[in-house]
Amino acid sequence: MKRNMTFKLREIGARTGGYVAVLFAAALVFASPALACSCAQMTPEEKVEASNAIFVGKVQRTLHSDSEGSDGGYTIFTVTEMLKGQATDGEAYVSHAFNLGGNCGVDFTEGTEIFILAAADPESGNLRTNSCLMTGFEPDEIRAVLKRQTQSAP
Repeated sequence: MKRNMTFKLREIGARTGGYVAVLFAAALVFASPALACSCAQMTPEEKVEASNAIFVGKVQRTLHSDSEGSDGGYTIFTVTEMLKGQATDGEAYVSHAFNLGGNCGVDFTEGTEIFILAAADPESGNLRTNSCLMTGFEPDEIRAVLKRQTQSAP
């Protein structure tokens, strides 16, 4: 009896093993790329260099893009302190993707004051930010870099 049961288990394993192999191969072929934000480690100096605008601003409102399939929009800030760049009439419009779990997006909460680093889009010139610019630093580190730059400027 034991021998007959062992044979049956091997037979079942052989049949299902083939199915498992086919399912595994299909998963590899049809797998979609994972959503992941990969940011190169940037020093505060590199963040300042990459940013066309650095400011402290209060979030007025965030608007979602009208474009179909877009995961972004822009946020309007009342600039309370401009550290690099220029603000128009005390406001800054910054486009960004929304944080959808791994897409480098950022979310802003209305009424909060936040330290913003933003780069100009090469095509439009509009300010744009993402989680790579917005994380991994303390505001005092950025202020110190800006201070050193102004002290060393001719």
